[in-house]
Amino acid sequence: MIYELRVEQAAVRQLNRLPKPVRARLWAKIRALPDAPRPPGTKALDGLLRGLRSLRVGDYRALYVVDDEAGVIRVTHVGHRSHVYTDAERRG
Repeated sequence: MIYELRVEQAAVRQLNRLPKPVRARLWAKIRALPDAPRPPGTKALDGLLRGLRSLRVGDYRALYVVDDEAGVIRVTHVGHRSHVYTDAERRG
């Protein structure tokens, strides 16, 4: 099954603020998600972020949700690992 990719507007803004090389690498990995929504190296989160997955590029993360029933991947948050998880907890 190939999934539909949706990137929330806030995540696009966050991506556009990243250094260009990091942004390019993250976009490439995000665009590959519809073919493999749970690629090696991604991690299922727990606690308050249960249901999200984390995609890693160096010190940066893209957090996303996989809805298998609807066939949708939704990227919700992007940022440096030092704050992306707390930002996601705060914003929900």
